Amino acid sequence: MPTLPVELNRDGVYSIQAPTEFTTTEPFTVELRNRGQPVHVHLNVDDELARVAKPAATSHYVDANSITRVRVDTREPAQPTGGKLKIAAGHGSETHYVDVAVEPVPDEEQPVILDEDLAKPATDESTSSSESPVEAVADALPDRSAVPRITAAHAFVGLAVAAAILVGVLVRSTVVTLGVLVVIVAAVGALAVLQSDSRSGSP
Repeated sequence: MPTLPVELNRDGVYSIQAPTEFTTTEPFTVELRNRGQPVHVHLNVDDELARVAKPAATSHYVDANSITRVRVDTREPAQPTGGKLKIAAGHGSETHYVDVAVEPVPDEEQPVILDEDLAKPATDESTSSSESPVEAVADALPDRSAVPRITAAHAFVGLAVAAAILVGVLVRSTVVTLGVLVVIVAAVGALAVLQSDSRSGSP
């Protein structure tokens, strides 16, 4: 709670030291700090200030070297409203006036509006530019140009060799064995010719 300090008897009997102006937006306290002998103090507000501020009590006895605190209730005005608070000590022997202004409570600060772009999660450029899973798998496969091409002729030669070997195993005959050997040699020769043709035809 805001406090309006008032010192009594500091510079002499019934002397009063206090600010000349005081501004608040809420109820406040008048702190009567007595530096000397006991003293009677009166607090009064003028008509203008009385519209928005009212002391809890007007007459106060402040003992020697003691502090008395007086609450002043306020009512929030539609616009700043001010008036004078009269402080009198020693039954009017000394008087001091404080210009008190009661102001409306400031509006709450407007919420900070963030840029929509800032609200979006940051994206890693390396992630956005990376290949898709399908592309990654395709890149991992060996280059098709490095895989030998198997043509129908190659397949036919392979089958012929396999058939000749099978016949040689099943039929145990010298003539058949020689025939198988001839077939194998011919197949191997044909395969060699095909390979040389494919190499010469390649770029």
